[in-house]
Amino acid sequence: MVGILPVTIRAWERRYGWPRPQRGSQGYRLYSEADVRVLRWLKTQLQAGMSIRQASQLLAQQFATGLDPTLPASSNPPGPVRPDQIRRQLQDRLVQLDQPGALDLLRQAYAFYPLDRILEDLLQPVMVQIGDDWAAGRVSVASEHFASQFVISHLMSQLNSRTAAWLPGVIAAGCVPGEEHEIGLLMLVLLLRLRGHDVRYFGPSLVLDELPETLGPIHPRLILLSATRPEAANNLDHIASIVPRFSNPRPTVIVGGQGFAGIDLDLGAPAGRKGNPPAVIRLTGPLSTVVEAIDRLMQT
Repeated sequence: MVGILPVTIRAWERRYGWPRPQRGSQGYRLYSEADVRVLRWLKTQLQAGMSIRQASQLLAQQFATGLDPTLPASSNPPGPVRPDQIRRQLQDRLVQLDQPGALDLLRQAYAFYPLDRILEDLLQPVMVQIGDDWAAGRVSVASEHFASQFVISHLMSQLNSRTAAWLPGVIAAGCVPGEEHEIGLLMLVLLLRLRGHDVRYFGPSLVLDELPETLGPIHPRLILLSATRPEAANNLDHIASIVPRFSNPRPTVIVGGQGFAGIDLDLGAPAGRKGNPPAVIRLTGPLSTVVEAIDRLMQT
């Protein structure tokens, strides 16, 4: 009914207290409809990137407040569940360096929304606004750094809790030389992992000239490079000359991020025979749009 192995269900019950079946006279577990809903809800949270420990703790917290997240939202009392409401509160908590309060708001969000919506409708706009406020002098450097580290820590936790990839092909991802801002790329990597892609994340400020030798052993089909600042994006002015140094089949390089707005780069001639993608492709737009484009490229 729920697509979970019996041994897993018993382990969850023993270690985390969910589900909570009754016992029949012969000692067999008797699962109610509520138990089935709990198992399906837990499975959904795992598919969204949470660990079973995180999901079980969140479930207990929701029940303790009188909410049942396994039921339709209309069956629960109204609460602060609209993304814009949580977004404003989360921004305030981060600016005020209130880590427990920020964590509590994230837990509320996961009770009602899948991971992709939390990234696009909550974390990304919060970080953009805090960055703008810092640039305008409305937010301190300490608050901006605290917010960035909070979100990076959360994203890395989600990445580390992901199950193994099930789609073929490897994607490598990292920031361009001189680029230290990694949150946008981390969100993209997490969404691709959620889709089942095997994404290897290499972090900030890659050294371009080392890529063919460094990435050669994993034979990536795509290389994702991100820049949030124009001066960092300009460090890719010779990327098209690096791609031919990869052994065949050569990867396609995907560049993206706010730093490429208005930047005129030599993206290289089409690679290989007619119909093949260019050596370097620029992708823009919302995270969901970029993920769909990468999906299509990985299927070609």
